[in-house]
Parts: sequence; structure tokens; C-alpha cells
Amino acid sequence: NTALVSRRFFSLLGAAVAAPSGQSAVISRRLAVRFGGPRHAMGKAIRLGGAAFTVTGVTPRGFDFPTLLIPGFPAKTNIWLGLSTAHRRLLTSFGSRDTSVLARLRPDATLARLQAQLAPLDSQLPADTRPSPRWRLIALPLVAETVGHAQAPLAILFAATVFLWLIAVVNVAHLLLERGWRRGGEFGLRMA
Repeated sequence: NTALVSRRFFSLLGAAVAAPSGQSAVISRRLAVRFGGPRHAMGKAIRLGGAAFTVTGVTPRGFDFPTLLIPGFPAKTNIWLGLSTAHRRLLTSFGSRDTSVLARLRPDATLARLQAQLAPLDSQLPADTRPSPRWRLIALPLVAETVGHAQAPLAILFAATVFLWLIAVVNVAHLLLERGWRRGGEFGLRMA
């Protein structure tokens, strides 16, 4: 799967990869294995819809975004292209019209203010550019989109982990105290 990203996409997510631009592409580590590994993938050409792109970067180990958790982003993205009109036309030719935007709010900005700014833009979008009649511009926190449905199970898992850790700490403390108690007589004899 392919995603179009802006030049600040990878830096926004803390990944040390230069963003693609022009006819360049960033590929996932999964895809780089097909080229013999990340080092061998650099500079290779890949073809998408008849257009050639040069691999200029490979995502770091553990980078797996966007995922199916974010509506509009494809699952297990393997290729990231720079955001340009030509690339948008390429993806549209494959039938992809969903778009999700990932952004970081300024410290003084609020989600409500962002949504208020999106409302006029939403009303100006022509109906033929919307994937469905119910499609709207909305702002959601990334945490709510990625783990919102699993927040309660994650909290329970975290609580259970903390509880098990506390049991282990108490057990170790008990063993050390018991050992000290048993050796109390030995220490008394040595002191005398």
C-alpha cells in the first residue's frame, strides 16, 4: 500500500528518515527485505502505475505507521511518496479517494478551535470530491483514533502489570527480611 505524505511527516512522528519529494520514495523495512535489505534498497527504482520512483529512504525498525487503526490510511503501508498533484492523480487512478491528515497542534491551540476552522472548509468542498455523501472534515486526537476503542482494556492490562510487579517486589523484600532474621543469631555471635 502507498501513502502520500508531506515533507514533515516523518519528523512529526520522530522517525529519522528524509521525507520523499519529486520522484523519490521512502519504503518500509518489510519492502526493503525484497531488495536484500535497507542498504541495498537505497537508489533502487520502483514502479507505481507506470511511473518510476527512486528509493531514497527506508523507515527505521519498528516504524509501522499509518496503520488500519486510522481511517483513510491503508494497512501496512510499504511506500510513502511526497505529497504532490501528480502523485495524488496516481493514487486516484488506483481508486483511492480517502484522505486523512495527521497534524500536531500548537501548544496554545485547541481541538475545538481547529474543528471550528475546518467547518467552513468542509462546507466549501464540492460533492464530487467527497468519497461518500456522509464524508466530513473532522478533527480527532490521535490517541482516541489509535487506542480509543482499547483504552479500557489497556488500562486494565496496565493495572494488572503494576499489581504483579508489586507482588514481586513484596516477595523479594520478604525473602530478604526472612534471610536476615534467620542469620540474626549468626551476626550476634560474630559481634560478640
